[in-house]
Amino acid sequence: MNTAVVRAPGAQTLLRLGRVSNLPTVWTNVIAGATIANTAATVADIATVGLAMTAFYVGGMYLNDFFDREIDARERPGRPIHAGDIGAATVSAIGFALLAAAVALLAPFGPFATIWALALAVAIVLYDAWHKGNRFAPVIMGLCRALVYLGTGAAVSGNVLPALIIGATALAAHVIGLTYAAKQSLLLCLADIAAVRLLARRATADAVPRAVSILIAAICLVDALAVALHGGGIVLTCACASGYLLTRLFQAAIPGT
Repeated sequence: MNTAVVRAPGAQTLLRLGRVSNLPTVWTNVIAGATIANTAATVADIATVGLAMTAFYVGGMYLNDFFDREIDARERPGRPIHAGDIGAATVSAIGFALLAAAVALLAPFGPFATIWALALAVAIVLYDAWHKGNRFAPVIMGLCRALVYLGTGAAVSGNVLPALIIGATALAAHVIGLTYAAKQSLLLCLADIAAVRLLARRATADAVPRAVSILIAAICLVDALAVALHGGGIVLTCACASGYLLTRLFQAAIPGT
């Protein structure tokens, strides 16, 4: 049983729980979703959607640690809850509050956007509560990312175009693959990916999480391709591509997995 004394959480603990180093991948998701939606949304609208999706992501990460706390006590005792850096009830409260805030931010965009926001909130909680031992968990994770595209499109344009569904499916496929890699700790099945091949040659214990972190950052490159294919222009394409470098930079300070 964990007898650690719970301390007041510091900034590093809060940032680590939220895996905030991966947030650039969420922001580029929003840029890509808005671009594919083919709408002249205002910067303020896109920023609001970006803030909502940020809250969804961070809230989901908090709830991931909350639901995994018993397993982490055995397998990853250094995680903040078991280490006594923050209480489980606090983590749960913050996580659900962030999901509620995210839905509230998207509600002014109309009932259609609200429905997609609620769907994303449900998918996040479903994944967090049921991903251990669930072979379909990577599919649910892919659905969560796809819903960022779809929710963004619904918010900024009021509809979900077929092109947006295709883009969301491509994004989901990438996320499903990297989530399976993270869960299986077996990267040989991804031998076609150069970054994974390079890491697979190295016998270091952190090769798997490092490769998974690279694949997470590569979500930005998927977004950059989507933006380029849908006429987003060189500026937005480069902005999404630079998200890869920004994510890798952040991951050096705060673990992304």
